[in-house]
Amino acid sequence: MEAFVKFEEALKEVELLLQETGNAFYSAENNSQTPNEKERHLFKANTFSRSGIVLLCGHFEGFLKELLKEFLNQINSANIKPQFLPDSLLGDIIRIMLDRCGSSENHRQKLKNLVSGNSCVEIDERMQQEFSKTWGNPTVDTIEKMLSRVGISDVIETLSVRDFDLTTHTQISQIDNNLKSSLRQIFSSRSFDNFTISEVELEIVRVLEDKWRSRSKRRTVAYVRTIEQLLTQRNEIAHGNSDRKLTEQEFESSIREIRQLASGINELTQAQLETLCNNPN
Repeated sequence: MEAFVKFEEALKEVELLLQETGNAFYSAENNSQTPNEKERHLFKANTFSRSGIVLLCGHFEGFLKELLKEFLNQINSANIKPQFLPDSLLGDIIRIMLDRCGSSENHRQKLKNLVSGNSCVEIDERMQQEFSKTWGNPTVDTIEKMLSRVGISDVIETLSVRDFDLTTHTQISQIDNNLKSSLRQIFSSRSFDNFTISEVELEIVRVLEDKWRSRSKRRTVAYVRTIEQLLTQRNEIAHGNSDRKLTEQEFESSIREIRQLASGINELTQAQLETLCNNPN
């Protein structure tokens, strides 16, 4: 999509800073005649890498916003009937239209036409601004919320499994050690025919876990790690942490993984758009 083409173009600025970072590190190690000269080269390297991380984060956030706007504009151009939209997107459109109904008869009529299926979906600029919000912080949850709205669920998990062969979720039992210990204390004062205390405990835990489903927890691996690391670096630099230094390898790795993530998001968004636009209306 065009948003990804522009993102690739914008990355050239970041890669230029990566190149200057490498040059400065090289000069520090090979072209420094005095300790002060080496320190100046290291300062330049750190300045380039820190600037590059902030720029990379800004371009990635901009890409996400522009991608969603482009997707929604394409939906408008395709003249799609509401019954063919993902429930999440249609629900948000109706919610916004309901909020506007008090302001004019025109808004009320538009909502009636949409709900009755007599009109195609029209996502205006104000709606697009609402749907493409990142709140200045493209976290894992924010990215997944943005894309789930248009029917692309669990995007970070999907791409992490595809590109790293790692799941970003782990199941945490709600039966903790304190509860198990309490069970053992109760059981220790009782006798159970033909069963050991451990066997009874395991059976009760199994029954409880059937009732209290394990909760899912994010693992800091794959693209979750990539995003959290980028945001942590960006925030430390933006908030004036002058001690935060980046190696050339860290900088290069961030560029590579964010580019790969953006490419994957672009592919899934393009596929979703084609699915929606190819539905008979």
